[in-house]
Amino acid sequence: MDDNDLEMRIEADPLIGQTLAGCYQIISVLGRGGMGVVYHAKHTEHERSVAVKTLLLNKAADHEVIKRFQLEAKAVSAVRNQHTVNLYDFGVNQDGQPFLVMELLEGTSLRQILNEEKAFSLARFSNIFQQIAEALACAHEAGVNHRDLKPENIMLTKQSGYSDWVYVLDFGIASMVDTAGTDFGGNEKLRLQIAGSPPYMSPEQCTRQACDHRSDIYSLAVLSFEALSGRFPFKAKTAFEIIDCHISKPPFLLKDMGGNCGTYESVSQVLSRALAKNPEKRYQSISEFAGEFSAAVARDNMRAPALKDRLDFEPQGTASKYQVAVCPHCDALTKENVSLCLSCGRSLASINDFSKIRAAKGDFSLPRYQERGNTTNKGFNQKTRAAMVGSGRIGNRVSALVVICLVLLICVFFAAGGLQILKNLFAAH
Repeated sequence: MDDNDLEMRIEADPLIGQTLAGCYQIISVLGRGGMGVVYHAKHTEHERSVAVKTLLLNKAADHEVIKRFQLEAKAVSAVRNQHTVNLYDFGVNQDGQPFLVMELLEGTSLRQILNEEKAFSLARFSNIFQQIAEALACAHEAGVNHRDLKPENIMLTKQSGYSDWVYVLDFGIASMVDTAGTDFGGNEKLRLQIAGSPPYMSPEQCTRQACDHRSDIYSLAVLSFEALSGRFPFKAKTAFEIIDCHISKPPFLLKDMGGNCGTYESVSQVLSRALAKNPEKRYQSISEFAGEFSAAVARDNMRAPALKDRLDFEPQGTASKYQVAVCPHCDALTKENVSLCLSCGRSLASINDFSKIRAAKGDFSLPRYQERGNTTNKGFNQKTRAAMVGSGRIGNRVSALVVICLVLLICVFFAAGGLQILKNLFAAH
């Protein structure tokens, strides 16, 4: 279907121009999905713009779909937070179509921004992450598990002076439990069916096991991995392959994804735990996950002053223009004369005077004293290395002095008539 066909279909929508529940006048179509349509509408008395979500007519006769739609209404009304949309009304129109009336948002989805920018900076996404976590924490406290976290369901708007104000959308496949852990939002068939978006589904979703709030923790970790690296934590071409990866394959490490991700070592560790296959090995609450993520960002930001001096490794076969220093704390290689180590964030001031090494062919060559010594020995510390370098310099100076003395002795010998002595010696023979 091309754009013209889509526009004709939208213009021909039978609900446009009608009034639902006697007060919601349908103005235009905002979006369509496999289950329903979202419209821009206006309250005829208050003149307030709202979003109206309805089921498609061919889905309105499916009792399971209606239960899911009713569950979404319960979930949205149960979660009251500044980062979730407000539910204004719920009803059924004259044709038997259920509808939801919600707050109308104007903004851009996280997916649209990722399509344009490929990845977020750590500082920007950290702010977005904390807002998502706040909305999920509120939902989990209300007994609501989202189960469909993905960039398409995260809306960024401008509000209260913030350019990245977050809204978590679409609780359409959410599950609800009471304080005893009993599902009250639908039957067993609805709860155990595979539901969600394959790239972001937890292993328990993929295997049709019962899901709790820890499933959202896994999905948020996948979303965060993609937002920071522009890639998924698994390599797969089809939905079946990605589901298999969720179930049985270990995820990639964020710090191995290249670019700025190489400095996100602490964040990488946090996401790796959140991506554990076993829910018991993940963070046990979204608040715990958010706290560890925030602390990891703070640790990784210690490297921020050195980012401008970050090493750009050149392709194999080309000569590097950099001199290199060795961190005395973690033995990592970094550019000479930077103030902080890119790996551990600690000061490099104490080593810049004696740890110069050369680099060639795109890879940093080891210092000569490291080539001769055992670098894996814990006792082989920076003082030992400095002493070895110093002994090498002393040896070179002694050799130079020996050569100079030999030259002086030869000069004195010839100056004292040594040439005549040699002639007489040869004549005697």
